Amino acid sequence: MFEIIDDYINQIWEPLINPQKRIFIGYLASSFFLAFFIIIFQFRSSNKTVDIRKILMMLFSRRIWLSTSSFADYKILLISRFIILSIAPFLLSTVALTTIIFEWLHIVFDGRIYITGSIPDWAVAVVFSVSMFLVDDWTKYIIHKALHRVPLLWCFHKVHHTAEVLTPFTVYRTHPVEAIIFAIRSVISKSIVLAIFVYFFGSQVELLTVVSVSIFLFFFNLLGSNLRHSHVWLSYGEKFEKWLISPAQHQIHHSLLIEHRDQNFGAVLSIWDRINGSLYVTTRRKERIIFGISGTSKKVHKIQHIFLYPFLEFYQIFTGGIRPSFKKIIPKQNTQLFKVK
Repeated sequence: MFEIIDDYINQIWEPLINPQKRIFIGYLASSFFLAFFIIIFQFRSSNKTVDIRKILMMLFSRRIWLSTSSFADYKILLISRFIILSIAPFLLSTVALTTIIFEWLHIVFDGRIYITGSIPDWAVAVVFSVSMFLVDDWTKYIIHKALHRVPLLWCFHKVHHTAEVLTPFTVYRTHPVEAIIFAIRSVISKSIVLAIFVYFFGSQVELLTVVSVSIFLFFFNLLGSNLRHSHVWLSYGEKFEKWLISPAQHQIHHSLLIEHRDQNFGAVLSIWDRINGSLYVTTRRKERIIFGISGTSKKVHKIQHIFLYPFLEFYQIFTGGIRPSFKKIIPKQNTQLFKVK
């Protein structure tokens, strides 16, 4: 019993102390300082006096961190961690699937093929790291787009989009079914790349090579990725946003305004959106954005509705009881919280 409780507590704290997680405390700190200087720049650009106290009140506003929407995020995090901990033993691990694919390659190529000697270790490490990053980012784009376009999947994914206030913890506002889908995606994508490189390069693919993959996400998270789930507008500009998804672009993705519908599905790279015609680039000037989905009420922030209603809607769509609608209606109110006056 105590072991289960200890594992659960570790599940709660792990995202805050693990540098591979988005809400690692170091990334949260870097995002705070970045947001602080962004708002100072906004004040100065508007020829307003820089008021440090006012900026801090904006960053730690009760309307954001203690809102009904944010409290729902915190509750979902606590409950989802317990659910994932419970089902984790039943999910296929990366090691197991990598081994299966590795053995399957022996059958396909009738033995083992080594590509060694002609390629230095550092080159293998670079190619492996880039390959792992690209496959991981591309599969995230594919799954994310499917969650929007496939009605049976949208039932679960729209839980994330019912957030009307964004904080870094909104990244965990996901239905357990979606969390499982992304966990399976991660295992499959990583296993395929690992198996292929181990099969062809053998000992040249070492643990340090595997760890080096995190360097891409490390810098991405360090440079303010948490601001994508916030009300702080950070645009990279048209040239850079054709390659990288900025916090402003992801905020556009969360907008329910008609001109922002089905845009910017990418996680890190925006090239997938550019190729598929779903890229929306931003400018330094903040656009009007309203977060949430159309036709919502306070019940979308209630835990029982968040966890149980998607199953009911899934059943109704599956049996033909209802027809899904992806239309987004522009409401009358504007819920932007960061606007320099």
